[in-house]
Amino acid sequence: FWNLGGHTAAISPWTPLEGEQAVLEAQGEADALHYCAGIAPDVQGYAARVGTQVQVEVSGDGQAWTDCGTLPECYVFAWQQFSLPEKARYVRLTAPDSFTAINEIGLSDGSGLLPLTAQGPGAEKLVDEQGAVPLSTTYENSAYFDEIYHARTAYEHLQGLEPYENTHPPLGKYIIALGISLFGMNPFGWRFMGTLFGVLMLPVFYYLAKQLLGKTWLCAMGTFLFAFDFMHFTQTRIATIDTYAVFFLLLMYSCMWAFLRQDILRDGWRRLLPPLALSGLFTGLGIASKWTCAYGAVGLAVLYFWKLWIQLREEKQAGRDMRPALIKAGKLCGWCCLFFVLIPFVLYFCAFLPMTTLPHNAGNIWGSFWNYQTNMFHYHAQLQAEHYFASPWYEWPVDLRPIWYFAGGGEGAYSTISAMGSPLLWWAGLLALPGAAVLLLRDRRANCALLLAGYLSVYLPWVLVPRLTFIYHYFTAVPFLVLALLAAVGRWEETPLFSRSIRLGAGREGAPAAELPLVPAFLFVFCAGCLGLFLLYYPIISGAPTTRAFADALELLPDWHFA
Repeated sequence: FWNLGGHTAAISPWTPLEGEQAVLEAQGEADALHYCAGIAPDVQGYAARVGTQVQVEVSGDGQAWTDCGTLPECYVFAWQQFSLPEKARYVRLTAPDSFTAINEIGLSDGSGLLPLTAQGPGAEKLVDEQGAVPLSTTYENSAYFDEIYHARTAYEHLQGLEPYENTHPPLGKYIIALGISLFGMNPFGWRFMGTLFGVLMLPVFYYLAKQLLGKTWLCAMGTFLFAFDFMHFTQTRIATIDTYAVFFLLLMYSCMWAFLRQDILRDGWRRLLPPLALSGLFTGLGIASKWTCAYGAVGLAVLYFWKLWIQLREEKQAGRDMRPALIKAGKLCGWCCLFFVLIPFVLYFCAFLPMTTLPHNAGNIWGSFWNYQTNMFHYHAQLQAEHYFASPWYEWPVDLRPIWYFAGGGEGAYSTISAMGSPLLWWAGLLALPGAAVLLLRDRRANCALLLAGYLSVYLPWVLVPRLTFIYHYFTAVPFLVLALLAAVGRWEETPLFSRSIRLGAGREGAPAAELPLVPAFLFVFCAGCLGLFLLYYPIISGAPTTRAFADALELLPDWHFA
């Protein structure tokens, strides 16, 4: 099931009954046992059976056995190692109950894996993919951070089981499940769709930037900056649902901007309704992926009513009859009730149908739907937990405390993954936000209204959230942060001070000297600096092999921990 070329999500874990045993025989003396916990339908077919607490015994001759304790419980689809107290050729596993589900087991002797056979009811399932057993746990062969919830839940959806993780709406997990169904229940499979959406996010970002700012060179460089932001890179490589929320947010705001550019009172319905309908469609898909898109929908409402108010005010100031304008505005609001209330609700409700129509929910679709909503709300409202890498909302914009996702190693190398922002980009974007506010208030720039509405709507609600929070919750705000920076840079180009050019040297044979516009040159240098930081921190944000000394050297702030 770890084969990247596999095209099936099905796996076959060892699922013994209480008291059943598996005897492993190695061709050599083993001193460590490697195992990966899996899941399988429980006896009722309701939820997943999960368990690894089997009794472990070892023997040199297969007759006299020494008790080694039990395997500890562990996360699913993540490899673990259990040290044997003495070297042995035989290992016996005894299931204490009927909840055990182990995907694969290997035995090693310190120099490598040993050829292995197994005897007992279903024991062949423990050794049928020995080529996939790793000697060490890495992000390339195991789930890490919240993948242990989201990837597992995606697999459970494919198996028609009650999902383990129901603290977020299910659409994001269905998208993850699509990758699993294509490439198998392996790290490549459960991360594929997130990475694909991360790539697709870039042309969507470019499109939005182009509509807002118009300058191709500016938007291309802005897309480059977003592509090489640390947070964008790391978050789209892990099988969590934040990527889908950001993707749909960008589409929501792109469509709303297409509407804002119309003349509400004079353009026909064929020009007004399609962008609103698409914005509502993507809003529904976004909220069905993660509730944070509902925050972004508040920003859409602010922009919509702001546009309506401006046009109605203009009509009144022009002394025109207000009745036709008010009638059309009323009809438009009626259409918005369809696009932003009914359609998103239908999409959201339908996203739960694979869960609400499970056999144990049959006949109670509405009741089970409501139960899922209350469970999600109570989880987030009542969560009492601590985490060393948690950080409050006011620390995120300054990149004060990254979250450490993974630390491990393979083949003698150290590997680490942390989620954080590109410091140069985030700090510059933070400084650009007041500039965007000035452009809105002084120059009435509608593009700044959109980027500020997007940024504030997805960021400010976290001020009121009492639960444990992390820096990756800021990911939804990052695209708007980059847009604020682009808007500020674009404004600089319009000022006499920055509209000059840099002479690159004297021309040949009387030809004029080559000149480079100052602002594009500045942004090019800024992009080069961000790319340099990306390359420098690449081992920290990707898990690429490095050394602890190198990781330590990059801890520039007191709360940066990479090793």
